[in-house]
Amino acid sequence: MLEAGLRLPGVERGIACEGTPLQSDTLKVNGRAFLFLSPKKAYLKLSASYPEAQKVAATSPAVVPGGAGWTSLMWDVPCPVAPAVLRRWVAESHALMQTAPAQKLSADLLAMRPKARQPARPKPEGNGRKR
Repeated sequence: MLEAGLRLPGVERGIACEGTPLQSDTLKVNGRAFLFLSPKKAYLKLSASYPEAQKVAATSPAVVPGGAGWTSLMWDVPCPVAPAVLRRWVAESHALMQTAPAQKLSADLLAMRPKARQPARPKPEGNGRKR
């Protein structure tokens, strides 16, 4: 999967969650990760192939579909997915992240400051109970 991802255009290699138990190698396109690889699993985003992954998951614990199309491939059990399908899934994840709009903070947002706190309203005299 790593080799398939590295062959795609505009790919950068990086590390996610470095120094933590979640640390994984990542492949990114346009600054967005499309493939995470750790000793325990691979993690990639699917769209058109997501139903295919769900079908495989019904018969194998190696494929774990998650929210928003993100799908895990577990390494601790045999994976029934053919290498050609895995390469297609990697390419699909790459395409999804390549065309997704970048979520960058504008200079205006970065320059924002929290609003000043309003002065507290004076408390009513007494204990506030009506007699």
